[in-house]
Amino acid sequence: MKASKKITIVISGVYLFVSVILAAVFFVQAKRDVDAETQAALAMAEALIAQQLTFDQIESVLQHSRHLHVTQDIHAFNGDSTATQEYISVKDPTNKLTIYGAPEAENAEIFTTVYQVFGILLFSYILTLVLLNISVREKLKPLSSLSLALDQIGEGRYAVDVDPGDIEEIRSLVSHYQTMADSLYRRKQKVQHLRARLATLQERERQGLARELHDNLGQLITGIRVQSYLLKQQAGSPAFVQRTANLLEQQCEEVQSGIRQITHQLYPVALHRVGLVVALQEMLKRWAEIHGIALSCHFPNTILSMSPERDMHLYRITQEALSNIVKHAHATKVTVSLEAKDTQLILSIHDNGVGLQTLNDTHHDGLGMESMRERASLIRATFNVNSTDGTALSIHVPLTEQKEIDKNAHITCG
Repeated sequence: MKASKKITIVISGVYLFVSVILAAVFFVQAKRDVDAETQAALAMAEALIAQQLTFDQIESVLQHSRHLHVTQDIHAFNGDSTATQEYISVKDPTNKLTIYGAPEAENAEIFTTVYQVFGILLFSYILTLVLLNISVREKLKPLSSLSLALDQIGEGRYAVDVDPGDIEEIRSLVSHYQTMADSLYRRKQKVQHLRARLATLQERERQGLARELHDNLGQLITGIRVQSYLLKQQAGSPAFVQRTANLLEQQCEEVQSGIRQITHQLYPVALHRVGLVVALQEMLKRWAEIHGIALSCHFPNTILSMSPERDMHLYRITQEALSNIVKHAHATKVTVSLEAKDTQLILSIHDNGVGLQTLNDTHHDGLGMESMRERASLIRATFNVNSTDGTALSIHVPLTEQKEIDKNAHITCG
């Protein structure tokens, strides 16, 4: 229901209530006034009777009274008045004077007043409704503009100005809208920037993969083809055949090793084969050996039911965090822990590097940090970053499956 219609209903109810109250008050007061005027007029008639005036004199005096009717003709009396007095002449008992109340004039005056009051009330009611509807329609224009602006935001247009008007509540609402629109616009720009970076990184990954296949595996396969050709040409020389066969075996092992490395970069098969904990241990050991950074692992012997999605995201988060450490942290020591507490699985990664230099209100996460946050949200986990001493990441994943925990069993690697 529109605000103007609601206001009309409320105002109408208020005016109706006031009208009923006024009508009741007018009725009671009018009855009292009429009775008082009639009784006063009858008292004056009795005073004239007491002065022993003739009925003709009394009738002549009272004929102009607004509140009494005087008659000596009994048939002219209508008998409806509740205030009636009859007087019998002392000299002529057959002569009777009837005096009765006549509230018609008083009632007419009261009704005139009532008509005037309720006419003013009706006029004020109509004027109030007209002015309120005009005022409400004018004052609520910013809300209509705000509604239109929200529709435009839904269409991806954020640069929409809304006149806040002069109502404090609407000004506050418009201010919150503009803050939200600015935030959405900045987030859209950030998402577009991250998408562009992601596309660039994907292209670099493809180029790196192509280069790896061409420079390493391609050369090895070319060597195998050459050795196979020479083997055919020197089939009669046992020594050459033996030497070539050994060389072919070595090159095949190198090809297999290269394929294994590329496959592991694309998809960690160990996750499904040995589980998250062991897959992390293998990955962390290789990382520490390659980069020469002291690594300490704390993995309580926790048995968790397999969750491919959760395990994959935690594995990739760890992988991304270690990549960021190598690129930006300049750390010499890294600690990684994975343990289950109550209904949560907690992954913690801490390094003693330089930390996040721009961790403040204007900080914008890079692609790596944004990727980790997004992965955490996909498994309903909370993602926390602390840069007080180096950089500490903690990911709290809610657990619903049954688990067995041995808190006294620890594994240290590196």
